[in-house]
Amino acid sequence: MRWGAQATVLVNRTLELAGQVSGRAGRITWNFGDGATSENASCQTSHKWSVPGDYSVTFTAFNADYLLGVATNLLVTVMPVKAPELLSVQKEGAEVHLWLGVQPGANYWLEYATNLNPPVSWSALQRVAATTSMLQLVDTAATNTTRFYRVTAQ
Repeated sequence: MRWGAQATVLVNRTLELAGQVSGRAGRITWNFGDGATSENASCQTSHKWSVPGDYSVTFTAFNADYLLGVATNLLVTVMPVKAPELLSVQKEGAEVHLWLGVQPGANYWLEYATNLNPPVSWSALQRVAATTSMLQLVDTAATNTTRFYRVTAQ
């Protein structure tokens, strides 16, 4: 970790963290800024935050020369997962193509139901991890029967 560095991660996503120590550390601690800590840890760890916000992560190394420890911190911004935005729908033969505005790093699930009367039974069609801000999801088995779609994000 570098003093004053900054990182961004989506809520409920794991962020890999690494601290560096010059010399020999007798003890290392991590404070993740959300109430969670890791005592007697190694220089490498990971953490996930369940609530969006800004968190100050502190890495502290202790030894006989530095009984109070030497610390550095990292500001972590935890972003909420945004709902997908439907950009376009197109039927091509037996396929339905949905283009969505999405958030890179989030996972999206395409599901369908044939009836919206309660209780609705949703069936999974596709799961995709977004790497760009636009995503195409495809139902390759669309027929002439009615299908209702939903896309969920995490």
